[in-house]
Amino acid sequence: MARKGLLLVTLLLVTLTSSFAISPVLMDAEAIDAEILSNEAATFKITLINNQNHRDTLRLSAPQSKWDVTFSDHFVEVPAKGQRELSVRLAPPITINEGKYAVFLKVASTENTEVTNHEYVHVTVTEVHEETREIREITVSENVQEGLFGKSYSFDITNTGNIIYSDDWTDILSSFDIAILSSNLEYTTIPYGTDTKVTWPIDLEPGETMNVSYSVSYYPVLIGGLLLLLAVFLFITNYLNKFSVVKELRQGAGTILVNISIKNRTNTEMKNVKVEDVIPKPLNLVEEFGTLIPNSLVNTKNGTKAVWKFDTLAPKEEIIITYQVKSSMHVIGNLQLPQAKLTQGKTSVFSGNVKIIGK
Repeated sequence: MARKGLLLVTLLLVTLTSSFAISPVLMDAEAIDAEILSNEAATFKITLINNQNHRDTLRLSAPQSKWDVTFSDHFVEVPAKGQRELSVRLAPPITINEGKYAVFLKVASTENTEVTNHEYVHVTVTEVHEETREIREITVSENVQEGLFGKSYSFDITNTGNIIYSDDWTDILSSFDIAILSSNLEYTTIPYGTDTKVTWPIDLEPGETMNVSYSVSYYPVLIGGLLLLLAVFLFITNYLNKFSVVKELRQGAGTILVNISIKNRTNTEMKNVKVEDVIPKPLNLVEEFGTLIPNSLVNTKNGTKAVWKFDTLAPKEEIIITYQVKSSMHVIGNLQLPQAKLTQGKTSVFSGNVKIIGK
């Protein structure tokens, strides 16, 4: 029995601890004017408390309410362990009786939708006026499209009340999106934490409709990035690559003709240029070099290395080196020849690989 009693006490303590756990976000409402006529509006002071360890932007709403609920700011940034105050105006629906009413208000984190809280504010309607009262309300139809390369928003706002509706349409955008924002109307921006609050003014006569459209397109950024990459590529290929080296093969009668084309791609004379090429085994060098004879031929265990040296290469000058090889045995399959190498100071440029296709 004692053990069962101890277990019950433990469960009770756990339940009480869970019940009194501090919510990440709290909302408190203080009445400023909660007793109104049917053609008036009640006002409350709202205090939002952020118990989290980080700054959060909280969104206020009055879901499924028939009352005209207007917050002084629908999005409120509250610092960590801090609080913010704002006001809310509540106008009753057109058809209403005298009595006390509870209006549901909700607050939610824009970073974590599971972090929410709510509050019921109580308004007393003391007298119903038969004459037409001021109705301040709008309806909004929206068209939102978001894709990989951009996003666009279009809102048709209609004044469905019977008085002039003056307010602001706001959205929160990143600093990057602001730089490429396009809108059909003029707008103002103010810093909003690490982001930016964008505001469009609204002034509508009863029955009047206006359209607020804005878009963020990443295509200019993408095209600009591609053009920048192209410019870098052209710069590297045309200015940083001082030389070009091309190695080609041509099948002859019993021999293979090798052409090595080198070119000075700059507008400057280049000095002390060296070209090396290796003739691998089982290929043998046929010593018919045309007009350019190698400065040296070195036999290695892998084949023969031929070296040509040039004191100078004039700007845009192109030189073609030719020699012939033949195989000491029948080639079956493909035989890949090494790349030719050009060296000038600390610069080294290689030709592409070439193959001999056997039978």
